[in-house]
Amino acid sequence: MAAGRGLSGQIVRYVIVVGCGYLLAIAFYSGELDVGVPPYPALGVAFVLNGLFNFALLRVWAFPPSGRGVGSDLRRFCVVATASFVVNYASFAVLYSALGLRATSAQRLAILIAAPVTFLANRLWSFRVRAAKLESATTEAPSAGWEVLSSTRGPWRR
Repeated sequence: MAAGRGLSGQIVRYVIVVGCGYLLAIAFYSGELDVGVPPYPALGVAFVLNGLFNFALLRVWAFPPSGRGVGSDLRRFCVVATASFVVNYASFAVLYSALGLRATSAQRLAILIAAPVTFLANRLWSFRVRAAKLESATTEAPSAGWEVLSSTRGPWRR
């Protein structure tokens, strides 16, 4: 496996992508609140926009090609995103409504609470390499691994 493509490399790339997504989500959310959108509905809009950003970069850069089409990976990602949204929304409700934190502070913490679950689910299911692809990759020469696959196909044609 190429350097940086193992679990530690995935974690680093994931943290970079979701870190950028986190800043984007907070900016969207704060902007929505500034124009008068109530805190709970604003969560959904920011979450969807952030999800699209995260999906594109996670699929192209953070995880190796799964061997499935973009539609299949997107469906899997949406299932994980829905579960993540439930965790985020529930955490937000406790922090905002029950504990009385400001909406933006509660959302910042809620995103951080949902992040580990989201990483594991995306790594182990959404973008997991198909079994047939994994078997063929293990029989290839070490120099013909992920780099060859990613350089011969565009990110949306995997």
